[in-house]
Amino acid sequence: MVKEERNRYIVFKIYSNSDVSKEDLAKDIWRTLLAMYGEYGASKTNFWLIEYDKNTKKGIIRCTHTTVNMMRTVLAFTTKIAETPVIIKTLGISGTIKAAKEKFY
Repeated sequence: MVKEERNRYIVFKIYSNSDVSKEDLAKDIWRTLLAMYGEYGASKTNFWLIEYDKNTKKGIIRCTHTTVNMMRTVLAFTTKIAETPVIIKTLGISGTIKAAKEKFY
């Protein structure tokens, strides 16, 4: 019997001196994910950048419930976005986008 993958939503904040675009953010998170876990590991995460606000530098990513710790590690090890030094801090994890926005965004 195949079990359904449940999604988790990770809310994060970027600390940086310059602006970061959504496209560069997604690309560099993917790059770190592939470098750390390879293609097979990356495919298991079901990673997707749901939302990112340039003004507050907060965003929401989606992953599976079994790969939350992997994605938190990837966020912590993503230290450059478009050659700009950054720190990405996880603010919280939720089972729905609505709850993620209410609690952490």
